[in-house]
Amino acid sequence: MHLAIIPQLIGPLQALWAAVAQLVPYIAGLVAGALGLGVWRHRIKGLGLARGRRRFAVLAALCIAAGAVAMIVVSRRRAGPGRATTAAPAAAQRTVTPQCGVWDVFRGNSGRTGNADGLRGPRRARILWSYTDEDNALTDFSSSPAVSGGRLFVGSASANVFRRDGAVRCLDITTGARLWHVPTEQQVFSSPCVAAGRVYVGEGLHQDAGSALRCLDARTGAVLWVFPTASHVESSPAVRDGRVYFGAGDDGLYCADAKTGEKVWNVDGYHVDAGPVVARGLVFVGSGYGTKSFLAVDARDGRIAWKRTIPASAWGHPAVHSNAVYFAVSNVSLNQRNATPSGVVFRVDADSGQERWRVSLPDGISAAIAVDSGQVFVACWDRHLYCLAETDGELLWKTGLDAKLYGAPALDDECVFQVTMAGRIVCLDRASGKTVWALDVDESGDTRILASPALAGGRLYVGTSRNQVLCIGEGRATATSQ
Repeated sequence: MHLAIIPQLIGPLQALWAAVAQLVPYIAGLVAGALGLGVWRHRIKGLGLARGRRRFAVLAALCIAAGAVAMIVVSRRRAGPGRATTAAPAAAQRTVTPQCGVWDVFRGNSGRTGNADGLRGPRRARILWSYTDEDNALTDFSSSPAVSGGRLFVGSASANVFRRDGAVRCLDITTGARLWHVPTEQQVFSSPCVAAGRVYVGEGLHQDAGSALRCLDARTGAVLWVFPTASHVESSPAVRDGRVYFGAGDDGLYCADAKTGEKVWNVDGYHVDAGPVVARGLVFVGSGYGTKSFLAVDARDGRIAWKRTIPASAWGHPAVHSNAVYFAVSNVSLNQRNATPSGVVFRVDADSGQERWRVSLPDGISAAIAVDSGQVFVACWDRHLYCLAETDGELLWKTGLDAKLYGAPALDDECVFQVTMAGRIVCLDRASGKTVWALDVDESGDTRILASPALAGGRLYVGTSRNQVLCIGEGRATATSQ
């Protein structure tokens, strides 16, 4: 069995603990009834009830009644499937309505900048609203959000002791209110893409089989079609020219008609978990297991235009900028360490695959590389964000952070926004790597952030492992989510 690059988002012990927590009130009711038997024994004697079976029957009935009352209380406390908590308005807060309409590839564009409209992100940090799923406290939003047309689309993973499943949600980008919710049969790590009024997202984690890519109506969430796969779809899809491209684990790389879901072609023999990027008539993606290769595939017919044998697994999502492709390989995964971990960043020609430069780093790289305006940003597991020169890979700066980096950075013209596995979000100056602001989303330190943040309308959006989708904007800084 292969070891996954993405961990099982909801572990069995977490699910068991959640179930125990839900049963506590029931158990408490029964215990309370048992502890009260001495009092009730005296009252039962006053009723003149005979000893023996009648007394036992009354005591049992009282215990059951206490438990039933506890169940009713718990059931009435259960809220709807989601809630948005909004922070009080701040005088300095900007109000900008995003006008973006397309997020047709992971991180919104081929450079993987995570910026929907080119506007600047917040220069001061405050949590403006926080969405939570109140129906399942163990919901994990490690799927990276997509932002399009004033809406945010995000996948999730949930679990209990009986099953593991997921969902795709649509939230209002301004208020965090849930607009629709579509359950999925398996957990979702794949990040949605949005094009032509449709949302495309995969389901299934590395241990799953019999997974699928789903196409949903962006306005209503109605399921338009489902493309079944034999393996899992952790990959984040890309849409271009009426076709959708996505990896499906051991199935390799698929191309399907974006409108009908009909299969167009399939490149098998490669294990693909990364999200492809389409440019210059080619589909670029790397493989993680088996024959480790980086591929350039003809978008029309699935023919391999060129491929490079790579020294390790390509977990991260490649980027394309200025007729060059940027990708990274790692000799480690999240579930398998190495005594001498390493990662390598490559720049190759998009048309030929010829190498232009490579840079070695001291640990794994699973996030998408972000490229813009002469700078290449790489989030590494060694707790550093690296800024390299686009032309030759020269190190311009590196900044150490508080934990490993799995999410990709988001960029505006002056700043880079990065998340960490310790639940911190930082804003760094692009020229120097110096910290502009830092925000801890959870003072307990139990929150992980695997998802990559999205910029839109001057605000930053990100999901966390602890049942949160956050909107961060300007205003007085705070370290506490609501």
